[in-house]
Amino acid sequence: MDALIHITLNSGDERISPRSEVSDDTIAMLKPVVAAGGGEIAGLHILMEAVNVFILGWQADTPAVRCYLAKPPNPALWKQAAGQGSEPTGTWLAVRLLPGALQCTTEQVMMLGDAERCIAWTIIETLPN
Repeated sequence: MDALIHITLNSGDERISPRSEVSDDTIAMLKPVVAAGGGEIAGLHILMEAVNVFILGWQADTPAVRCYLAKPPNPALWKQAAGQGSEPTGTWLAVRLLPGALQCTTEQVMMLGDAERCIAWTIIETLPN
């Protein structure tokens, strides 16, 4: 697989995220965190709620985003994410901004987007979906 569809559910923004955006070193660094069900890297708190659902936040008790990853397409997960319209075809990452995102700086929000994609690619390459 070369790319996934990255959707921000709150705004409807959508982009293609190629695998080439994420270095192998980044995936190697994230593998133990994903396998452990969560952790903290560079101040970012990661919690795996399920194999294909994770939350991120800059404070452990204030999640900023909840992310849903489907490979292959998963209508039940799309419904759980409260996605609008038809489920995307192919592998997708749907992100819902949570109230904790309002406490983030612009830089932190941009970093969340990068982290979402990095964690998604780590899951795709290391865990069964």
